[in-house]
Amino acid sequence: MASESTSWDETLPMETATISIPSLREERQALDLSTALLSINGVGRIDADPQSHLLTVEYVAGSLTKDVLRETIRNVGYPVDDTRADT
Repeated sequence: MASESTSWDETLPMETATISIPSLREERQALDLSTALLSINGVGRIDADPQSHLLTVEYVAGSLTKDVLRETIRNVGYPVDDTRADT
């Protein structure tokens, strides 16, 4: 499982999104996704688990939408299974 974070003000309220990515199967893919998502302002922490095909993103509440996360994942080249994504 790849887990990465960036520095942010830990006193800010955070939200969490868990997104299913069926094609997430390798650590390299998890690192690619983490790098792309951590470049978004407001994203604080990423946990990508190739075994469960789940990506969990912690971000500053109100700083972005889950649609921005999904679109970024798609732009990196991974389809999102919206039926398993938390909404």
